[in-house]
Amino acid sequence: MAFRGALAFALSLVTLNAGCQFSAAGTNVLSQPLSAPPPGVQASMDYDPPHPFVQVAPSVLSETDFVAPLQPGLFVEIRELLVLPSDAAVELPLPGAAILQVQSGSGVLSHAGGQERLHPGSVVAVSQGENLAIANPHDAPMRMRVQLFGSK
Repeated sequence: MAFRGALAFALSLVTLNAGCQFSAAGTNVLSQPLSAPPPGVQASMDYDPPHPFVQVAPSVLSETDFVAPLQPGLFVEIRELLVLPSDAAVELPLPGAAILQVQSGSGVLSHAGGQERLHPGSVVAVSQGENLAIANPHDAPMRMRVQLFGSK
């Protein structure tokens, strides 16, 4: 009985896979390029994100998600950092104390406390004014959530 259920499941996967790759005419849909948009239709979006990524250092992009001024001169800021693959470590300027949490990817962070290997789930706290350098010698970008606390 279990064999018949497994066989039926396997046959349904084969059928589903074949149906996804071939159109009714029998041609492979995945090998055909997308058709051009109709005349008069704009081919790209005119959408500008409210908080776009900006380059803050070579191979480091930053997106500010949230800024909260507290008392005069104090602030809390939440950023997303995207560290692109690069063999060289780059200085990472941060305007305050920070908590960095790696969401995806991996790399190496150098700071006053030494050198730390970063991987998803890593959390590092750094003091205001501390010099940071970050490297991502891997093939994929590293994404980090940064919570900044500082004074202006």
